[in-house]
Amino acid sequence: MKLRLTLLFLLFCTKLSATVFLVTNNADSGTGTLREALVLASANGSSSKDYIHFNLIGNNPLDRTITIYSELPLLSSNLVIDASTQPGPNLGISSTKIILRVRRNGYFASQYNMGGFNLLNLNDVEIYSFCFVEFMDFKVAINPNGQTTTGSAINIASSNNIQIGTPTKGNIFIQNGSGINAHSDYGSPPNRNVKIQANWFGLNIEGIAQGSLSNNHLSVNLTDSEFGGPDLSHGNILGGYSAYGLDFRGENSVVRFNRFGYNGDGTVQNDIVRISLFGNNNIMSDNIASRFNMEVRAKKLKIVRNIETSSYFESMPRTWQITESEDVEIGNNDIDDANTFLKAGTPLFNSGSVKVSILKNIINCTPRAYQANVNLATFIQVLVNNDTEFSGKATPNADVYIYNDYTDCSSCSPLQFFTEVKADPDGNWKINGDFSTKKLIANSTYSNASSDFTQPLIIGGTNTMWNDTTQPSCGQANGSIRLNGIYHVLKIEWYNVAGKKIGEGAKIENLPAGGYYAKGFNGKCYTQTDVVHLLNRQPNIIATNLTVQNSSCGQNNGFIKGLYYSATGQTSFKWVDGNNRIINTGNVELNNLGPGDYTLMVTGENNCTVAYGPISITNTNGPNINQLSKTITKADCNTNNGAVSGISTSGNGTLQYIWTNAKAEVVGNEEQLTNVPAGTYQLTVTDESSCSPVSETFTITDKNDIIVDISSIYTEKPTCNGNNGKIGGITVVSATFYEWFNDRDQSVSRQLELSGVGPGKYYLVASNYMCKVETSPILLEAQTNQINIGGLTKIITNASCGLNNGGIQVTLQSSITPPQAYRWTDKDNNTLTERSLSLTGMPAGIYHLYGSDAYNCELFLATYEIGMIPMLKMDYSKLIVTSDKCSQKIGSVKGLVVSGGVASNQYLRNKYVHSTLFNGCSSSDSPR
Repeated sequence: MKLRLTLLFLLFCTKLSATVFLVTNNADSGTGTLREALVLASANGSSSKDYIHFNLIGNNPLDRTITIYSELPLLSSNLVIDASTQPGPNLGISSTKIILRVRRNGYFASQYNMGGFNLLNLNDVEIYSFCFVEFMDFKVAINPNGQTTTGSAINIASSNNIQIGTPTKGNIFIQNGSGINAHSDYGSPPNRNVKIQANWFGLNIEGIAQGSLSNNHLSVNLTDSEFGGPDLSHGNILGGYSAYGLDFRGENSVVRFNRFGYNGDGTVQNDIVRISLFGNNNIMSDNIASRFNMEVRAKKLKIVRNIETSSYFESMPRTWQITESEDVEIGNNDIDDANTFLKAGTPLFNSGSVKVSILKNIINCTPRAYQANVNLATFIQVLVNNDTEFSGKATPNADVYIYNDYTDCSSCSPLQFFTEVKADPDGNWKINGDFSTKKLIANSTYSNASSDFTQPLIIGGTNTMWNDTTQPSCGQANGSIRLNGIYHVLKIEWYNVAGKKIGEGAKIENLPAGGYYAKGFNGKCYTQTDVVHLLNRQPNIIATNLTVQNSSCGQNNGFIKGLYYSATGQTSFKWVDGNNRIINTGNVELNNLGPGDYTLMVTGENNCTVAYGPISITNTNGPNINQLSKTITKADCNTNNGAVSGISTSGNGTLQYIWTNAKAEVVGNEEQLTNVPAGTYQLTVTDESSCSPVSETFTITDKNDIIVDISSIYTEKPTCNGNNGKIGGITVVSATFYEWFNDRDQSVSRQLELSGVGPGKYYLVASNYMCKVETSPILLEAQTNQINIGGLTKIITNASCGLNNGGIQVTLQSSITPPQAYRWTDKDNNTLTERSLSLTGMPAGIYHLYGSDAYNCELFLATYEIGMIPMLKMDYSKLIVTSDKCSQKIGSVKGLVVSGGVASNQYLRNKYVHSTLFNGCSSSDSPR
């Protein structure tokens, strides 16, 4: 019996003893790997706690990285996976020792919710000092070609007593679909007593934000659990950007002492981490955030001692949005539990929630600390706010919390709790004292529901602007501004943009065009509106581009262009003349105007009319040139000192002058012409009327005139065979020397009459002892060939038998001017003796025919070719000879092949076998 008890005791102790499985290999699988350790721990049962420790070789991050190729085995209960046991230093500044990541290529999750470590219906599991990387976007084995799973580093479902991280043993989650995904399927038990502590989310091993996530840092649904812990060492740090940040759901749980928008070393980032807080009977306390970006959907939620630290995000419209919630308490009656909120548009926003109590908090310079889009059950109103009394009305028996804003923030915020009073049964409340240095505001709370704060506000409603304006018109001071949506305002003052006070009250009238703003006061606190710009609603006529042209030459050709107008409302315009008769209502641009006065009148809203004009159109005459006093100064020979002066001109507006010479080249733009050589010049004058320009011609002569007259010039064209061209008929006065030059400026003759030259351009220079005159180039064209043969036909006789017996016979067809002589050349351009259209006795070859006219100008006519007929040849290779027998005439010769010659070969069988060509060439052979 004693022996049996001993054996039972030993067996029981063996089953309860802890087992340590050591990971020594960072491979995906095999001996000493994490995969093997998980399998062994599961096989060991869960009656006693098992441990997985690490002893990988090496200290750099690569040595400490385990990359898994396929889904790890499910974790088992009563298991501690402690990467902090790895010898050597931590990774970076973190408390992690091992990096666990997934091979992105080829990895499949077995189900959509599966992650890296999977805790399904487990108890008592702890995970420490891992850096989880890129557990995201997995393909799923049950749908390999379909939608991927979001993925998670740690997947928890219906599990209890789970510890993820602890001080000095926190985990890091980088670039995961969700760092931790804790969920409970419908009808399954919830996750209970889960502690997530001292972990980093969105930070690398150096504590710096890495990457951005389109999902969240973690999404958990927990009961009786804790995110963070009793102090900052237990708290988690969330940094960098993720679309949804922390998604926390559950019951009876606490989110405390965490840091949001921070680095691993405790310094603040310029990032905001979004937080969603859903569930019942939860507490959010002692958290620190760069700025909160909260969405709350909860019942029985307490929010205390949370602090914002960064002023980088002052432009945020809302930081806490409380949606469809109930019994939410922000702060409490102990000022030590106050939350601290920094400047924002509206830090606290109630969207459809009831029983939201805003108790003692510290809210920095913000124009609207609490806003609700529901009718609040509790109200408050300030009636007196001066240096000795602060009083008003509230929900009967409500607690009234009074705050002082000791800063220079104009809107006054609930920054410093001042005192608390209770409204009487009629809702009256009041405090007295020396408030000369105080800027007081208040809110009230009754039955766990708070009012808004008595911060002065001028805002629009749901469908209204914060102001209604009437614009001034016709340059008068008849504009007005009326304020809508006035809350907690005891006095309103109006100012112009120069800062000068111009009135009081909710509406200000009799305003001219300009900029105005209002201040709404509640004691020393005030709100200031944006500037309202009133515009003069009278039409504005713009004449920047006005162009007026007078009528001219007695015609109705004046116009008025370039006027524009701007106006608001229904607008009309009209043009009237000097007798106030309407002449146009359809076009601001007037055309075809005669002399008269014209005025544009524009009428806008409020029947306000402005006029531009009158604009006068007068009749003007066109330009004129008066030569009565003209003086022409002769030019020295070849010298630019001639002039035309004494001319007077007139016209409308600015006159324009153009002088041109005989070549139509512009030589002057002034009224008088100076410094020009002798020649003929034309003056054209244009004015600004619509009349045509006028022109006059003036001739300036040389002082020592050499007159060259080419009116009787004649030319004789050079023929094709020589320099026999001629230019004659030119007469010259006062010249003593003549010289002709070609177009290369080479002298070719010193006679007045040019002869003995070929085709080209020639000019004559005639000179005397003081002057010389040069003519323009004279073209001397070559005499054109006179041949016109119409057409040609030919008969070609090819050479044969290797002889020079070929020939060409050419005939003219419809010749008009036949050649006077002919010339034949061979292919080498050698001239033949034949001089007619017939060429005979020629060998095979190419021949060219030319014709000459009466001037011996030769013209190429045609090219012909004489061919050579091939010699006859006999091929006996297939010859068959059959002899005659007994004179029966049955002998034959067959198979003889004859080539060459022409088609008309004749075969004769006689004494000889004989073949004859039609032209007499023959080939013969012996009898056969």
